Amino acid sequence: MIETKSGKRLFLNQNSNLDFNYIPFFTLETTRIFKHPTRAHKNSYFSSSEIPVHFTFYWAQSVIWILFLVPIVFLFYKKDDVFFAIGHYYTRYVSGSLLIYFLVTENRWLHLLTLGFY
Repeated sequence: MIETKSGKRLFLNQNSNLDFNYIPFFTLETTRIFKHPTRAHKNSYFSSSEIPVHFTFYWAQSVIWILFLVPIVFLFYKKDDVFFAIGHYYTRYVSGSLLIYFLVTENRWLHLLTLGFY
């Protein structure tokens, strides 16, 4: 885990901390929407390398897409049984709380309100 000057903590994949003793500077590649860190670029005099960033919303996007698309299933599956009741409460609490957590952390709500200019 590394920490940037702005206080952002990142988990880098397959990285040795000894590399940062020789080359302490890197460039962080982010997404356009919500500025998620995706890769860290290390540049030296002789070579450059890309290090993927782990444990972010961008890293787990396939799982998050599935969690957010589950409510569509219960929109079309309207029956009086246990599966519908459990799914209805799941979509209400789990996906809603995950969405609130996503917007509250790292000032993403401010980025959304300013249309990406923050």
